Amino acid sequence: MTVEQIVAKVFGVAPEKVNDSSVRDKIEGWDSMGHLTLIIELEKQFRVNISISDSLEMVSIRKIKEVLGSYGVEC
Repeated sequence: MTVEQIVAKVFGVAPEKVNDSSVRDKIEGWDSMGHLTLIIELEKQFRVNISISDSLEMVSIRKIKEVLGSYGVEC
């Protein structure tokens, strides 16, 4: 699964509506609880443990990919 597909699944949006420029404020349901669900799903899919400080920075698709890259994940 791609980051875009995971975000689409977690928030129930069409995958084609999620891209690198998508941000937290523009995706319905991406609130604090939704963010936690997203982080858990990303950790599960990519088999990484994301630090709290890194998870707080993950507020856009572009930033999610950047952070995951720092964990050795190719996005």
